Amino acid sequence: MRFRKFNGRKHKPTYCMLYVVLGCVLLQSCFSYKKMPTNAPLEADGKYKIVTKDGKKKKFRMATINDSTLTGTTGSGKIIRVHVNDIQIIKKRRFSLFKTAGLASLFIVSYEFIKNGAGINVNLDGLQVPN
Repeated sequence: MRFRKFNGRKHKPTYCMLYVVLGCVLLQSCFSYKKMPTNAPLEADGKYKIVTKDGKKKKFRMATINDSTLTGTTGSGKIIRVHVNDIQIIKKRRFSLFKTAGLASLFIVSYEFIKNGAGINVNLDGLQVPN
């Protein structure tokens, strides 16, 4: 395996990229779904994720709310109708300040690691590698 020299030190630059990719996966977006009571008032044009009593998960943007039926559209444009009594869990999409700050700081720290060549130092002196 090849190692690059940055600032006179040897390290694997792939570790920095691994942390960036892992952080991006864990902090995928600035939004998250917060659980809310099933009897809480719902907003039209809000984004929701529900789990029905038979275990089906549905993610949609609310279009209309009647006394007994929720109607919305999925990301692909499919219309969904769910009876209120069939809902077991309902979650509303909300902005997450923690995820936003975490994602921003991850990029800043990763940039500094890459720019300054800081990484995991590897000393290969005296290491014998089998053929």
